[in-house]
Amino acid sequence: MIPAETAAKLAKILPRLGSEHDGEIINTVRAISRTLAAAGLDWHALAAAVKASASGPRPFDLSTFADVMAEAAQETAAHDAARRAPDAPARTWGRKLWEDRMEPWSTVAQHALMLDWTLPKSQGGRILTKGERDRLKDWERSCRLTNAEADWLSGIIDRLHAAVERTNPHRRKTR
Repeated sequence: MIPAETAAKLAKILPRLGSEHDGEIINTVRAISRTLAAAGLDWHALAAAVKASASGPRPFDLSTFADVMAEAAQETAAHDAARRAPDAPARTWGRKLWEDRMEPWSTVAQHALMLDWTLPKSQGGRILTKGERDRLKDWERSCRLTNAEADWLSGIIDRLHAAVERTNPHRRKTR
């Protein structure tokens, strides 16, 4: 079987065999030989590939199937790794604030600001810096977070909810 890269090179070279100039035909034959040799193949491999394509579809080959599946698994793993990168768009569109529903990130940011404002500092409130509050206000308006930002916001929410639980254990249960 001829590798796809070699087949692509041969597809570009082969039409030159139709030239009316003998010198160009000889140079094309030599270029084909060099291309085959670079791939560890010879003219017999080219002839076998032409014969195989002329005989119609190939029978199912388990080794080829295994190669295709392995390649697909590698592509999937690479895609998943790219989605988990800190600077990639957030994998989820929001977070559960309460046990019964998922809220968008803009609502989560608004909730964090509200908790920080309503809890007295002596009971764990007002823990956010001015920069953090400004960041949350931006997200409250239009929220397109990265994975790292979503993790940071989830951490803030967890800390604020823990403070709420300490101050009033009878409040509505959070996540």
